[in-house]
Amino acid sequence: MKYAVFDAEGFPAAFYAPEINGSDIPDAAIQITDEQWLEFISNGGFRRWENGGVVPYSPPTPEPPFPSVVTAAQAKIALFNGGLLDQVKAVVAAHPYEIVRIWFADANNWERGNPYVQALGVEIGLTDEQMDELFVQASKI
Repeated sequence: MKYAVFDAEGFPAAFYAPEINGSDIPDAAIQITDEQWLEFISNGGFRRWENGGVVPYSPPTPEPPFPSVVTAAQAKIALFNGGLLDQVKAVVAAHPYEIVRIWFADANNWERGNPYVQALGVEIGLTDEQMDELFVQASKI
């Protein structure tokens, strides 16, 4: 026989055994069977306490990491798919700084934090959320 203290989500926070802890077991501890204790120990993080019993737990699928870098081809295809490529090309062609035209023509990758990427987004009127979505779409190409 063992005792366990569970957090608010039903995950074990501590286990106690009378043969080890004696009478020093918190009042909040719940009595569990040796089989239930073994179920928790054998499946760390994949079991929790619910309605007086041990139940399986599947953690949520983590969000995929935000794509901070895409290839230039991916970026341009995403712009094309979004109906923005011609507008971006026109802004780049008319840009007063030659370095922007060089970057647009020759960059291998587009980084979300790159000042040229940010400036082009502003110049064609995209919000940060729209820019983020373009990077997400580009990363799927």
